[in-house]
Amino acid sequence: MNIKSVLTFRFLVLFACLLFGYSLFIYQFSYFFRENEFQERLRENAKLTARLLIEIDEINEDILGTISQNNLKPLADQKIAVYDENNKIILKTSEGFIDANENLLTKIRTRKEFFYKKGEMEYLGLSYRYKKRNYIIICCAVDRFGLDNLYYLMLMLVIGFLLSMVVAGGVGWLFSKQALKPISDIVDQTNLISVKNLSKRLDTGKGKDELEKLAITINTMLKGLDESFQMQKGFLSNASHEFRTPLTVMKGQLEVTLSQERDLENYQMVLQSLLEEINNLSILSNGLLELAKLDSYDQRVNFKKFRIDEILMKSISFASKSDKSYRINFVFESLPKEEINLETYGNPLLLESAFTNLILNGCKFSKNHIVNISMNFTKKYAEIIFEDKGVGIEYKEQKYIFEPFFRSKNTRNLPGHGIGLPLTSKIIALHNGKIFVDSTLNLGTKMIVYIPIN
Repeated sequence: MNIKSVLTFRFLVLFACLLFGYSLFIYQFSYFFRENEFQERLRENAKLTARLLIEIDEINEDILGTISQNNLKPLADQKIAVYDENNKIILKTSEGFIDANENLLTKIRTRKEFFYKKGEMEYLGLSYRYKKRNYIIICCAVDRFGLDNLYYLMLMLVIGFLLSMVVAGGVGWLFSKQALKPISDIVDQTNLISVKNLSKRLDTGKGKDELEKLAITINTMLKGLDESFQMQKGFLSNASHEFRTPLTVMKGQLEVTLSQERDLENYQMVLQSLLEEINNLSILSNGLLELAKLDSYDQRVNFKKFRIDEILMKSISFASKSDKSYRINFVFESLPKEEINLETYGNPLLLESAFTNLILNGCKFSKNHIVNISMNFTKKYAEIIFEDKGVGIEYKEQKYIFEPFFRSKNTRNLPGHGIGLPLTSKIIALHNGKIFVDSTLNLGTKMIVYIPIN
């Protein structure tokens, strides 16, 4: 069952319950009103008979029948009977006999007034005292007019209920169809979107109601998917290029070398060149494996406490030894009063790798191979700034530098694969840290890192 049918069915059930309850209330109210009104008429007739007993000493059946027939409010099949103290009938209408046993008469005397029914006939017994003698007057009749009205009221309510259900079903169907139209539109628009046109977006209208907000959410998701697909395409293209270039060079060198015999020195030169290309491929492969490793499982299983300044000093020492031309200047801008505020929680080897990448990048892209590092501590973070006076990065390219294989225009002639910064960004994010870039073309670059402490 689709949503439209479910909504219509639930609407009908709710409407039926409300309408049935309202109809039942009307019928019950009319039923009790008729009963009370008829009891009042029986009571008036009984009291009229009692007053006549006081005013007239001698009354017989004919007179009582005449009174009953000529009452101001005549009732259908009306009968009146009067009983004395000994429960013997002393007066009755000529139209019929009222059967009253001793238990009933005793109950009337006890309650002073008692109402009961037998089929359509309704009875009212009234206790009356006259000249120190107790009498019981029983008046009965059939309320044909009231019962007929109740019957036609019930018939009208049933017919009205059925007709209302038919109308409510149609209205409910149209209402659910109209209410679900925005969802149908979203489904239809979504069906038109595929991998080939992820740039297409849903109509969000004014973005005020829940469905329009849903369309905005789906558009946000589509934007993320589109960016992911574009990044994946770029990643595959760049990765294939990075692997194809050294392989092509190696293949060309081998083909040229094998085309004719060479002396030992030439063979050694070719082998040395091949070894360099293989080292580049090894570095590239290791970088991709590290990226995949960070994405595939949670590195937090190896987390522990350590001093962040010690890790930074290890990175500086390693970078200094990697190339003698590299110069690294380090300074503490501020130090916490307690040693515990130098500690962070994470993986020291990963964080050391991230710091080393930033230092080596700064030295490599700086003309004088100098990197200035400063460390500052706040209540929550250790702030580390890596600053160089290198080629810089264009503003429009800065948002792409943490994507795998991306290289800015100013650095494409320098060795590298575009793996270091994406790997560094993932490591810092893994430690709940943040990294920002502040660069000016041909003036230098600042990489600002925040790592939570304590």
